[in-house]
Amino acid sequence: MLTIEDNCRRLADEYGEFSAFHPRVTSNPDASVVVPAFREEKQIVHTIETLIASVRSAADDSYHEPSIAEILFVDNDASAQDRTAQLIELCGIPLVEEHDPARKGVSYARHRGHVESKGGVILCTDADTRVPDTWVHAHMRHYKDSTVVGVTGDYDYDQVHWLYKAYTTARVPWRGLRWIGRKVRGLEKHVSFTGANMSYDKSAAEIFGGFELGSDKGEDTIMGEQLKQTGKVILDESPEITVLTSGRRFGTFQRAAPEITANIQGVLRRVFNIPVPRGKNFRDYRD
Repeated sequence: MLTIEDNCRRLADEYGEFSAFHPRVTSNPDASVVVPAFREEKQIVHTIETLIASVRSAADDSYHEPSIAEILFVDNDASAQDRTAQLIELCGIPLVEEHDPARKGVSYARHRGHVESKGGVILCTDADTRVPDTWVHAHMRHYKDSTVVGVTGDYDYDQVHWLYKAYTTARVPWRGLRWIGRKVRGLEKHVSFTGANMSYDKSAAEIFGGFELGSDKGEDTIMGEQLKQTGKVILDESPEITVLTSGRRFGTFQRAAPEITANIQGVLRRVFNIPVPRGKNFRDYRD
């Protein structure tokens, strides 16, 4: 039976072969996949495996316009309480460190990745998220339209408490009514960006300085709203772009209930045009 270290070495060989076959990966890639990492030892290798498969698929000549993408992780944990950084490096994936205690949080990690990346398009996901093989291509196809500056996609959770399942099921008819209402009034669907599944034009984001630092609960949403001021943003709900992310935040009643409340508050903020709160962190549910 293969150990986690054996799997890492296998992935390092795969990414090394890919980089050697496509030298632009390390010098001038079309895109950069940037992933913040914070104590994700249990999840990280699965995430890396799906990312490597997706960047290899996007470079396939069978696509009309193949894309070459690098992968870059940002380690935001200075305590070294687990092996996240070690496993990333063992997998042969470039890793930068953001260990300044004053710059702890996902907004700082995403922004550091933005600065260090070489691609013209930045794809963002999380270290506990698995992407489909088609993910990179599904994002990049939208940038054939030069007016597009950002794309966000859908996501599913792998394991959730029945209360959260009931909540999402109850939202289905409400979403249907909202869709009908938008069609009747000729309105576009509100596009809200999610850090687990989004991409953006790097030059467009640099107009406003990239991610808003310190806004660790909503840095992705804020980025999306700022991008809307510079060009067109896309919500792609196709299976080709949908990712699978950890449902641990909704895994028990004690966890699901406050998060559902926060979700409802987020909906009400959009309805009544209340600004997204800045500087508040998500609860840490690693266990």
